[in-house]
Amino acid sequence: MIVRTKKSDIYFAIVDYLCTEQQWLSAAGVRPKSPAEGIAARVYSCIFGGLTDVVVDYETYYQREYRDIWVFLYWHYMIDEDTLEEIRGVYKYSQRLLHGDIHAGGDYSLGDYIMSEEGFPTVERILTKIYKERKS
Repeated sequence: MIVRTKKSDIYFAIVDYLCTEQQWLSAAGVRPKSPAEGIAARVYSCIFGGLTDVVVDYETYYQREYRDIWVFLYWHYMIDEDTLEEIRGVYKYSQRLLHGDIHAGGDYSLGDYIMSEEGFPTVERILTKIYKERKS
């Protein structure tokens, strides 16, 4: 699951594991060596390139400074209360909590599309398919 923040380029990914590019392409349903495969690979790069594992970051560097992960998210990442509550509602400690910037992949126009009202449902559908297939 991806939780978008009020800043359109910043998001949190809450996942059981990091999927591979090949899993992403397979779930996207694109043909190998097609233009669609190239676009799907660029989308993968925008979402999964440059992620920071928030929990590892907190436990390694900031645990003494902040009393818990939620205070850390609020002050260190400047996450608004609504987004923080959304993350708390879906995150389980067995999952990975990742912080990302959609433009980390270097593809600004595609990054903006991914987080748009038109593109975001496609991203959610692909992620849902990946994690449902793994559980079955």
